[in-house]
Amino acid sequence: MSVPSGIYEYISPDVKHVFGFENKDFLDNKLFIKTIIHPEFRNYFEEKWNQLLKGRAPKTYEYKIIDPEGKERWILQSNSIIFYKEKLIAIEGICRNITEYKSLEQNLKEKIIQLQESNIKYLEREKEVEKLYNEWIKYKTLVEGLNEAIFRMSLPEGKYEYVSPVFNEVTGYDSKEIVKEPLHIKKSIHPDFINYFKDNFAKLLNGIVPKTFEYKIIDPEGKERWILQSNKGVYDDKGNLVRIEGLCRNITKQKNIEEKLKISEEKYRKAYIRANFYKDLFSHDIKNILHSILSAVDLLKVSKNYSDNNKLEDPLNIIVNEIQKASNLIANLNKIYELEEQEIRFSKVEIMHVLHDSIKNVKMNYPKRRINIHVNSYSKNVYVAANSIINDLFENILTNAVQHNRNSIIEIAINIFELHKEKTDYIKMEFIDNGIGIEDKRKNEIFNRAFQEEVNLRGIGLGLSLVSKIIKIYNGEIWVENKIKEDYRKGCCFVLLLPKIIIG
Repeated sequence: MSVPSGIYEYISPDVKHVFGFENKDFLDNKLFIKTIIHPEFRNYFEEKWNQLLKGRAPKTYEYKIIDPEGKERWILQSNSIIFYKEKLIAIEGICRNITEYKSLEQNLKEKIIQLQESNIKYLEREKEVEKLYNEWIKYKTLVEGLNEAIFRMSLPEGKYEYVSPVFNEVTGYDSKEIVKEPLHIKKSIHPDFINYFKDNFAKLLNGIVPKTFEYKIIDPEGKERWILQSNKGVYDDKGNLVRIEGLCRNITKQKNIEEKLKISEEKYRKAYIRANFYKDLFSHDIKNILHSILSAVDLLKVSKNYSDNNKLEDPLNIIVNEIQKASNLIANLNKIYELEEQEIRFSKVEIMHVLHDSIKNVKMNYPKRRINIHVNSYSKNVYVAANSIINDLFENILTNAVQHNRNSIIEIAINIFELHKEKTDYIKMEFIDNGIGIEDKRKNEIFNRAFQEEVNLRGIGLGLSLVSKIIKIYNGEIWVENKIKEDYRKGCCFVLLLPKIIIG
């Protein structure tokens, strides 16, 4: 059921057996439960509904309704709530008709009270006990048909006085063995929940009975199981808590579904953020590109009456360069999308050949710029674990060095070393340029542009975001330093660490 609309999104066909009403009655009527709630539980309903609107819900509800024949039915409802962006948007769960159980429970209580208060003779009492036992057999038959295990445990010793046979299905442990061993739960509790168990058992010893416990156990096969336990206190004549009784349910599947929903929600939240980012980035950068092209067109209009072709060359070069920028922007967007969606596989790649191809491509893309690139490597053949996109890695770093450089001659030095760091062998690559440099406060931001929720880096483009994404896939590292330590304006040094492949 969605919240706060109260619209039932799904009702199982078994609803008629539980409530007496048809599936259609719920689906066609918002908050249909409100119209059939027993008068004695209207305030209870309003209280729980208001809690739900505030984002809170207990693990279980227990209430009465009036069925289509005007009869009362007791309902036990277990709940699971769904959040989106920290806001409760829906509630789902399981409802059971426990009318017969409640009737037997009440009858048993009345019989026990009658026996305690009466002074009937021994034989008469024995007959009453026999009747009580017969009713207990009927009750026990009902209990054993449930998918939830019923237990009764004495305090403070923690001895199980009764455990229904279903306990074996719920926990994996034999109910007969559990009865023999006090505080068996202490033996099977998951290590992550040992302190949780201690804290809650201390509450029981102090007379405090939480409505529910939710914890993990380790079953006999060593597997984890999630257990939801509902509790009810039993008190002596002086008001002292002497027992707890309740139901235990295996909610492992439900928990797994919840975890998958959380992962899915986080996945789509990030996808939504990325989509907005891409829209904003594409709009901003394309506007800048179009503005530059329009300015160049205006220059062409002014120069159209001149016969000197040299005066037309600069505006035409601007148009060509801006079209290339637009092409690179679209290509990088597509590559980042592919990296996020596809399964990446690695192989042995010799990077010196790839690096020289990247250098050649960058020089061809900027024929009007004087570009000097020097490579200094410890070896002619250098191998790393990578794939074909390593070419994009090198080209984007080199392109960045060219685009953000105002010098008449662009100088780029590439140094390649071996490096052993934290038990891993790396290839260290330094790309040192004489460009405009990057301020210290921006050095940690330039690689993250495509993954921030607020876009605040302008003029960087997607190139370095693609570089960062590729490095992360390769289990490598990247950072940027100043070429001259004290003055960022003298140029940058981009440092890459790529896991090395040892050729034996």
